[in-house]
Order: sequence, then C-alpha cells, then structure tokens
Amino acid sequence: MIAWVAAALLAAAPLSELATAKEALSRVAKSDARWSLTQWNSPDLAANLFGDPGIARVGVELPRREAECLSGAAKCWLVIFLPGFDGSPDGFAPLAQVVDQLDQRGSAAPIVMVVLDGRTRLGGGWYLDSPASGKWESLVMQVLLPAARDALAPGTPPERTLVVGHSMGGFGALHLLAAHPESFAAAAGFNPAARIGLIAQQTLAFLDQRREFPDAKARLAEGGEQHFTQRILLSLGAALDPDPSSKNGLSTLFEPAVEPWQLAPEALAAMERADPTPVLKGNLKLHARVYAGKNDKLIPVVELEPMQSDHVQLIVTNGDHLSHLAADLKDALEQLAK
Repeated sequence: MIAWVAAALLAAAPLSELATAKEALSRVAKSDARWSLTQWNSPDLAANLFGDPGIARVGVELPRREAECLSGAAKCWLVIFLPGFDGSPDGFAPLAQVVDQLDQRGSAAPIVMVVLDGRTRLGGGWYLDSPASGKWESLVMQVLLPAARDALAPGTPPERTLVVGHSMGGFGALHLLAAHPESFAAAAGFNPAARIGLIAQQTLAFLDQRREFPDAKARLAEGGEQHFTQRILLSLGAALDPDPSSKNGLSTLFEPAVEPWQLAPEALAAMERADPTPVLKGNLKLHARVYAGKNDKLIPVVELEPMQSDHVQLIVTNGDHLSHLAADLKDALEQLAK
C-alpha cells in the first residue's frame, strides 16, 4: 500500500517541478548548515490569477544525524510545517531551536523539518488548490512531500511523516491529514483556523461594523501586510469560493447593499465544507493534536472544542495566538515523533 501511494504521488506530479524540487532539497542536504532556505520555480504556484510569481520557497532544519537519515541508518521523522497567514520560513527560524533541542536527546529519532512559505499577494493560499491563489495542496502533496522524502530522508514512510502548522497553517495541516490520511501518521494544529465558515462570518461582521468594504483590487495592487482583516476574508474567498471567470479569480462574497452584510450562501457553504472537523471525528480515526491558547482572541478555545474526540485531542495552554507556539511545537513533536 505504501509503495503504491508513493508511486501514485510521483506519477501525478509534473516531472520537471518534482525534479527541480529534489535538486533544490538535495543541495540543502549536502550543505553544512543546519538551517537553510531554498526555492524553485513552481508551475503549481504560477497557476494563479493574482499575478504572483510561481516561486516555491522552503526552509529546512536538518538533524545532527542527517547523514544517518540519508543513508537509512536511522529511522528519521519527516515533518512538514505550514506557517500561518503572512507567515514565512524566515519567521520559523527561532523555532528551529526547538527541533535542535529535541535532536540532542540521544535516544530520540532524528527529525527533518521542512517549512513551506504559504504566502500569496493577499497573505495566504490556505494550502488549498485554487485557480485564484494557486495550487498549494498539489504543491505539498505531489511535489514537496515526495521530494523531501527522496532528498532529505530517503525511505521515510507515511508512518513517520507528520504535518503540523499554525493558524492558517493549522487549518492546512488538519485539512491535509483529513484529505490524505494515507500520507501522514498524524497532524498537529497550533491555534488552527479550522472553523473556516465561522471565521469568514465573524470577519465579515467585523468589517460591516466598521463599514470597511473589502477592496479586492486595492489589496491585490497593494500586496503588503496592511488591512489584515480584509485580506483574511478575500483570501478565504479566493481559496474556497473562487470565480475563475473574473480577472483576479475573486467572487462576490456578499451583497454590500444588504445590511447587515452576510456571506453569500454558496460562499458560506463552500467554507463550511472545508472544515476538517467532521472527517477528523469520523470513522477514519485520524490522530491529531489541537493546541489552543486560552487568551487567544483571534481563535477562541470555544471555537475549537467541537473538534475533540477519542482521537483528536484538544490541549489548552497559557498564552494568546502566538506566545506559546514554541512550547506547543516541542510538546507535539515529543508526543508524535516517537
């Protein structure tokens, strides 16, 4: 089964991009640096209507025993880390210390950490395939994951592969586990933006209260980190309810003449379908750890409580949306990468 899945993933990937990704990651594996950044041209990401360049940017944290991972002498773990909205591999660099601390335990299996830059012109593609924001899910599953298994930790099976992420990346990690259960052992979401429909409704209500119309044309032209709330809503629409017939791929999410503003029914339905909660709590028995900060105002604990089940554990920690990420990552890796 494992061999068949790996073969299917390789067959589905564009050969040129997969080969380019392997080459880029192989250079990282041969370097002397523990933490490295690399990139390659990605047709998957170039397939967007935003006008974003198709560049896949990746950070890699290698274990001290990377030579044993490459030779197969050690049973290593491969971990895909997905940053949050506006997040990048550069922001992960301080968290690399967590991986290094775990790596120093003599009895621990080496961990190879691969961090994908998930940003778009609007702030993030939510790690989903979209004609508007790009084919992020395809990039992860058909290019990054098989390339990392080949170049950084050859022979690492799904049983020693994790996908983890923060906020938008937490949604991405839980979604990928639910959509591709054969590819991962487990997932961890740190303050995950998993309840997509609820987040979109709350975001639109906030904008309505301030009478702040989400100007897609201006935000795309601006391309910066201003107007966070507008960009959250627009990026959700681009990823989950795109309109390929429009110039920028964005659909009309609500009728501004109707008050209070409400998401269009088709947009809300698309976002609610993306919530990974039903699958994670269903019969597949997928193991996930969900971390929530009790002082998080962006994604309150109460919004994540419905995810709890016999195999989805909710861990409430001190802190807000960002302050406990390092401690949560350390706990997740200690519990999952055994």
